[in-house]
Order: sequence, then C-alpha cells, then structure tokens
Amino acid sequence: MNSSDNHLSLGNLCRTIKEISNNKVFASQTEIFCTIFNIDDISDSTVNNYCIGYRSIGSDYKDIYYNFKKKMQNDDFILIDITLNIISILDGNIYTNDNNIETLKLINSNSNFQKLINSLYNIAKNDNTKIIMARDNDKYYYQISGSTDMIIIQKNGFKYTLDPRMVTYFKESAATVEDYSLGILPRDMNELKTRGYETGKEEILDQKLRYERYNYDVYTSTYYFKGNDLIYVKEVTPLKTVVMKYNDYKTKVKDSLFKIPKKYMEMTY
Repeated sequence: MNSSDNHLSLGNLCRTIKEISNNKVFASQTEIFCTIFNIDDISDSTVNNYCIGYRSIGSDYKDIYYNFKKKMQNDDFILIDITLNIISILDGNIYTNDNNIETLKLINSNSNFQKLINSLYNIAKNDNTKIIMARDNDKYYYQISGSTDMIIIQKNGFKYTLDPRMVTYFKESAATVEDYSLGILPRDMNELKTRGYETGKEEILDQKLRYERYNYDVYTSTYYFKGNDLIYVKEVTPLKTVVMKYNDYKTKVKDSLFKIPKKYMEMTY
C-alpha cells in the first residue's frame, strides 16, 4: 500500500522504482507489475487496486513465485531475466540476456539497481507496522496496522478483507484457507521440531542472537532468542521475507474477533 513510506509494499516498490528511474514514462505501476510477475498485460485499475490495498494480489500471481521458488533449487538464474528487465526500466534502456554470467556482472555493477536495493532495505528497516494473528480451528484472523491498515478474516469457506479506514469489506470465496500465522505463532515450534530444525547464532538487525530455524514445505521460520526471551521471528516464503519483533502471545482468543463488525459495509468488485 502507498499509505506510508515506511512499509515494504507493492505500492512503495513501484514508487521507489519510478523515483530512481532515468525515464519516468517507462516506469508506470502497470509496466513494473508486468515486469515483476513476467506477464504481458493487466489493466491499470487492477494494478492500482493492488498497490493501494483495496484488493490483495491474486492467487495466480502468487503462484508464479511459488513456481519460481520450486525451480530455484535447480536453477540459480531463474529470476535473472526479471531482474534485468527491472534494470531496463530503471535505466531507460533495453537489455537482453545473452549470457547469464555476463548479465549477472551487469546486475551487480548497475548503480540504479544498487540504489533500489538500498532504498528497499531502508524502507524495511524503518517499517513500524504491527501485526496481530489468531486462529481457532478453521477460523483465521490477520490484522496489519500502523503504516498500513487491513484485516483479513477467513471462515466458513470465505475470505473477508476489511479496510478499517474506509469501514468497508470485500467478501470472496476461498477454496483454500491461507494460514498467515503458520510457523509464526510459538505454539507451532513443537510440531515443527518433528520435521527437523537447526540451531545456532547469527546476526539480525545488528544483534547476534541464538536462533531455532524450522523448515516446512517451501517455508522457513526462524525464532531469535536473547537468553530465554523470544525477540524476533523471521518468516521466509517464496513471495517474501518478513522480520517481526515479537511482543506477546496468548493461548485463548475471543470468538468476536472472527465476526465482521456491523458498522462495516460490504463492497463488490
């Protein structure tokens, strides 16, 4: 979403690429979206809705990166063409990949791409977003607030996306439920241990902390401890890497959390 500069989102990614690019004409949201997801065409309004947060990114686009993640195990250059196309937008030049090694050298030496990397790092570092997650059997709750405000409730085969600022929500059928909290809530740790995990020490956000890392399917969750206290949780998925500062954990949740407040008005696409 574009509601704050301190939130690593699709909207801020598009904005940052456009700010750095030599020729703003070639750095539209739609052009950047097509480049990132390696597609030929999409409507401007759909991309705008994704960027401002009125709609979550469609599952078809998420699947693109799930497939990239699977192929990445056997192909280190799976994203090199997409990266090169992003540099084409940044520089206002058309680059072609005739040789992976030479293209990698171009990517690593490109000044605009380094500016983009540094800008995205600073956005992520200063992100003050707070997240609340809950689940109760087949009901799921996800709230993100701060620089961005959004609530997602999943229950009874439906997904409800709430906008607290507009006091509206969208309802759509959900063939599969996305458990946003899987691998993040500490109660998962005992279950994940049975699937194999590793421990050690590594630096995170300028601190060297003890960690426990759990792998499941294509996801990785890492818990960082100072003494016995859980400090950070890092979740790595095919689509994103998120580091969260841990605040609190409760074993019980009120059923009202999974209900749509009466003041919210349903919207349709």
